[in-house]
Amino acid sequence: MRGNHMTYELFQVAKLFMEKPDRFIASITRKAAEGQKPEKVSICAIDNMPFANDEEAIAHAMAHHAGEFFTIEEVEVEPPSGNFPFVNRCPFTKELLGPPNYHKYEAALLNHHRTRLPNMSFEKLQSSIETVREEEVVAQWLESQKKATRYTAKEAPEGEEPKVCNSVEEAMAYLRTSLKGKVVKQVNYARVAGNVLEQYKDSEAFKAMDGERQRQQRFPLDAANAIRGRMRREKFSIYKKGAKGITYVCSTKRNFRSPGQVMSPDLDRIIRFLEANQLTKAKEMPAAYQEWLKSEGIEEVMDEKKVVRDLHWLIADGYVSHFEDDTLFAQPVLETGSAKPQASAPKAKPAEAPQAAAETPKTEAVAEKPAEAEAPSETEASATAVETGTKDEATAEPAAEAVASEAEVAAAGAQTPVPEAPEAAAPAAEEPEASKESDAPAAVKPTAEAEPSAETEPSAETEEAKAEEK
Repeated sequence: MRGNHMTYELFQVAKLFMEKPDRFIASITRKAAEGQKPEKVSICAIDNMPFANDEEAIAHAMAHHAGEFFTIEEVEVEPPSGNFPFVNRCPFTKELLGPPNYHKYEAALLNHHRTRLPNMSFEKLQSSIETVREEEVVAQWLESQKKATRYTAKEAPEGEEPKVCNSVEEAMAYLRTSLKGKVVKQVNYARVAGNVLEQYKDSEAFKAMDGERQRQQRFPLDAANAIRGRMRREKFSIYKKGAKGITYVCSTKRNFRSPGQVMSPDLDRIIRFLEANQLTKAKEMPAAYQEWLKSEGIEEVMDEKKVVRDLHWLIADGYVSHFEDDTLFAQPVLETGSAKPQASAPKAKPAEAPQAAAETPKTEAVAEKPAEAEAPSETEASATAVETGTKDEATAEPAAEAVASEAEVAAAGAQTPVPEAPEAAAPAAEEPEASKESDAPAAVKPTAEAEPSAETEPSAETEEAKAEEK
C-alpha cells in the first residue's frame, strides 16, 4: 500500500487481513455468566494457546513442547509378556492403544485422550474404540513396546540430579508440581497468532476464532474499527467520501487544488482530461488521453511513458486517487469562499420606530431646559424625577407634546412655593394621552444629576398618582 499509493476501501483492507491466518492476532476471552465477571483463561506459556483449565494447557505443553523442558531419548526395554489375542485401536488417529488386559492400558488410554483428543469427551472416545484381532497388528504393537521414551529434566535444583521420568504420566506430574509456573499462565484474555490456532483445528479456541473470522469476512465492521487506529498511527490517510459514503484508506493524503493554482502544461492537461473523464481505468488512460487531445485540437506528439510518469506523480502527490479497481479520480478544486459580509446594524422593529424618532427632539427639548430656567429649584428636579417613572406608548408627536408640557411644569414649578411641591406632580399623573413608549431615561439625562431635597419628598397623593398611572 505504501509503494503503489493506491486507495482502498477500509472494509476491503479488513477482509485482506482476514484472508490468511498469519496476518492477524486473535484475542480470546471466556464467556461470562449473567451478572458475573468472566473467568480467566489458561494459556500455554510457550505459544499462548488458550485452554479452559490448567490441566489442558499442561497436556498441550507435554504433547507439543516437551522438548522445551525435557531431554527426550528412546531406550530399549523388555516387551510385555503374556497372551494378547487382540489390541484396541483409536478410530480417529489410528494409533494402537494396546490390549485391555495389559496393566498400562488405562494410563495409555488417558494419555492418548489428553494429548491427542483433548476436545473430545472421554466417553465418546471409549465408545468408539476399535478391536483388531489380526496377528500382524498385535505383533506391531508388541514391537512398539520394545522401545520406551525417557524424559530427563533440563533444569534441576542446584546440587541435585536432574529428574528422570520413564513415562509420559511421570513427566506430566513433574510439570504439574515443579514447573507449573513456567508451563501455564492465567490471563484475562489471550492474544494468540492466527497461524498458531490453525495448527490446532480441533481446539475450542480455533473453532471460536474461525466462526468470528467468517462473520467478519461477511461484514468486517469490528475488524475495520480495530485497524483504523493502527493505520492512523502508521501515517495512513483515512477519509470518508460523502457524509454517509464509503471509508477509504491510502498512504497518500488527498491534495486539493486551489483556485488559480498554476501547474505545468502537461500536468494541467492530464488534470483537465481526468475531470472530463472521471473514473477512467488507469490501463486505458493513455489511449483515451490521446483521443481527448485530438478532440481538443491540441497538436502535440504524446509520449506515453512521460504521460504515465506524470500520472504516477499526480497519484503520489495526492492530486489524483487511484482506486483498487484501477479507476482514476481527480480531486476537485477547493473553493476558498468569499469574505464574510460585514454585520449590518440591526434594523429597528416597526413598533420601536416611532420611539426612535421621538428620541432626538425629546432630548433636545430637555437639554434646553437649563437655559430657560437659569437656576432650577429643588422642586423642579423633583417634578422631573416623578415624571420619569412613567413608561407610555405613543407616536413621535405625542412624545413631543409630553416634553413640552414637562417644560411648562418646570417653569411653573419655579414660581410654586416649596410646601406645595407635591401638587406639581399632578400633571405627570394625568398623562395617559402621552406616548406609552416614550424614552424617559433619555430625556432625564441632563437633570439626573440634581439631588432632590428632603423637603421635596413625594407625599401620599403623589404615590397614589404613580400607582394609578402604572
